[in-house]
Amino acid sequence: MSTKKRLVKIGFILVAAGLAIRIWGVNQSQLVIPEQHASMTETVELDGDFIFDDQENTQGYSVCVEDAEIMDASEYLDRYGKAFWDASRISGGPSGDVLVLTYNVANEGNDSGWLDMAMLMAVGASKNTLYKVDGDLWEVSEPSLANSSALVLEPDSTYTTHIPFSLIEEPGLFKEMLDQSQYRRRPILDKAFTLYVANAPTRRAIDIGL
Repeated sequence: MSTKKRLVKIGFILVAAGLAIRIWGVNQSQLVIPEQHASMTETVELDGDFIFDDQENTQGYSVCVEDAEIMDASEYLDRYGKAFWDASRISGGPSGDVLVLTYNVANEGNDSGWLDMAMLMAVGASKNTLYKVDGDLWEVSEPSLANSSALVLEPDSTYTTHIPFSLIEEPGLFKEMLDQSQYRRRPILDKAFTLYVANAPTRRAIDIGL
């Protein structure tokens, strides 16, 4: 092999080695978030873990999913509705499937924390469906939470709420986005779900089965 070819080969080896070292370094520096799973009826101590912002200050808060079932939106409103509701103001109207979780929350001694409920998400067992809190329905069940995503408990208190999750199909192309009738709650086919109640510093999840 000529000296020139040998130098070119050595150059390629050095470049490849440099790239490999850089890739290894990037992989080593990536943030790894531990994930913990709990079962239904098991209490999850949030212990400062938050779902979106550390200002949530969840120290002392704990949550528990006591029960889960799928029902029609109209049944949810009939069973849990506490406020007058106007069907024209509910996205998709009072119809379509919702996953309803009986959600127990406790606060031990925290006078400044809160839970971000808008960012709660449940992932279906199929892994290709993401269910979000159905705010239109939940506000009928919890009128005090209208226009707010924060659930705040008095220190040393507990509260039980029934949270509806849905998979909303939004209006298609060229359709009126503000027309509530253009929205649809898709059928819920999953029978198991993972509910993420905190994302950092520890990701905390509750495994839910029907």
